[in-house]
Amino acid sequence: GAILDLDEAGEWVAAGKADIVALCRALIADTALPKKTFRGHKDEVVPCIRCNVCLIRGAHSLPVRCTVNPLSVREDYYRCLPPAALRKKVVVVGGGPAGMEAALIAVSRGHEVTLFEKEERLGGNLAVASAPAFKNDMKRFLDYLVRHVERSGIKVKLGAAATVESVGKEKPDELVLAVGAEPVWPDIPGVRPTAGAGHMPTIWAGDVFAGREIPGEQVVVVGDGGMACEAALVLAQQGKKVAIVELPGGSGQDQTVNFVDMMMLLEMLEGHGIRVRQGVVLEAILDGKVSVADQAGLPQEIPADAVVLALELKSRTETIGPFLDVAPEVYVVGDCKAPRILFNAVHEGFEAALEM
Repeated sequence: GAILDLDEAGEWVAAGKADIVALCRALIADTALPKKTFRGHKDEVVPCIRCNVCLIRGAHSLPVRCTVNPLSVREDYYRCLPPAALRKKVVVVGGGPAGMEAALIAVSRGHEVTLFEKEERLGGNLAVASAPAFKNDMKRFLDYLVRHVERSGIKVKLGAAATVESVGKEKPDELVLAVGAEPVWPDIPGVRPTAGAGHMPTIWAGDVFAGREIPGEQVVVVGDGGMACEAALVLAQQGKKVAIVELPGGSGQDQTVNFVDMMMLLEMLEGHGIRVRQGVVLEAILDGKVSVADQAGLPQEIPADAVVLALELKSRTETIGPFLDVAPEVYVVGDCKAPRILFNAVHEGFEAALEM
């Protein structure tokens, strides 16, 4: 299952391991995959990331949709994306997946597009989420988006934190705000977003994905959702001794990994001897250890050299507020509308550009 391209399919047939290979998810992501491949345009294929959104939606009696291709299963409805009746100046603030998708669709419809990104690279939190080696499928999609932005004629301003003044100078007719979300640090004793001398390092799980070096050998990961389990797997693959406990209130808002993928993720963790300590909740971070309450509410201590927190994200609403009057039409998309999953970011960016 999950063969994603014709090269791999051909290898299976050529090796005699299969008489025929049928692709499913890869063709949901891009029905033109065979045509593009045979014509020598493999880099134009929209890459399936095996996120299983198509499968999960079907399981819930929802129409099949694709995270990475909003046109999928709606090709007839969007048989030909209409060119814009009037060429407009479009400004996109934020170079994550929602911002890039909005910019790509807008420029494809004939608009003049400028994209502001405060970092020196495109990707936003997708660059963070796709960094672990076992998330290579997601990295392929990020590379696809960046490659197409670079070829599109979009004016990209990297390392340029958008301000009301800099955006206003562009005189946009349409403004897309896609500035994403940021972690919320809980009010728990010992949690410090910036560790000082003599304090236990407390680290956001996203920084683990981004390659931050984690000191010591024993790491406590806090959170029982997808982000926490992925961070724990990254650390285990680095040879760390990992314990997973829960955040106060649980990780109910963590939608980053669906239940199908979560089963495999938990199985991979068990291969490293790691299980989520269900009902064991973080109470405080101390020097060289964490204090937790077990299922009975009794205190326990777990040795730790560092603590990694899979934190909830909050929309950057303070950032978008000043921009709401900069253009006649303003769209708020992706995580800065509400922190969710890649599906929402891509589809909202797509739909905003259709409105222009």
